[in-house]
Amino acid sequence: VKKGDKLKQSGKMEFQMKLTVDAGGQTQEMEIEHRATRNRTLEYADVADNQLKKVVFDSTEDYEEDKRPPAMEWQRTDKAMHGRKVTVFEKDGQLVREGAEGLKESDLKGLDLKNPHERAYPSKPVAIGEEWEIKGEAVREFLGSEEGELKDAKIKFKLKEVKEVDKKRCAILTGKLEAKGTAEGDMTFTANLDLDLVIWLDRG
Repeated sequence: VKKGDKLKQSGKMEFQMKLTVDAGGQTQEMEIEHRATRNRTLEYADVADNQLKKVVFDSTEDYEEDKRPPAMEWQRTDKAMHGRKVTVFEKDGQLVREGAEGLKESDLKGLDLKNPHERAYPSKPVAIGEEWEIKGEAVREFLGSEEGELKDAKIKFKLKEVKEVDKKRCAILTGKLEAKGTAEGDMTFTANLDLDLVIWLDRG
């Protein structure tokens, strides 16, 4: 990490569910839709000895929308971080969050000075073709997911090759994610994803 770096995070999730309900001898069809949008920028305002000392979290969008009976019109709910800018730093050995007034403890998760990408690093040097694995909380922090969203999660990484892209040296990683979790409305899911990552070596 370097002072002045800006990390942009964006996510969009949509699902549609069609239900057939049998009640009292009558059959009724229902449709439920859900959308979630999140756009956030992390600015590394101060870095010392490769450690984050001050981070600005600028959450421009963070909201959910639902369409369900009987109205069947989109209803939007802004989440706690929507439109907020929170600056995190240490003072007298304590973590300070300016701009976080009124947020619940659960909303503050992730608003800290940890570098989430470090959770994916291997514990020792690896050679081309070697693998390593992260599990549980390390996976949640790496992906930025909230507590309870992912369970029994693990990612197996492999160093595929080292090469140059645009005259810059980089390591190419592959990964396999396996996880169980919960989504909106207490629905459960199982995820199996293939990952491709580029690590720019000139950044350390």
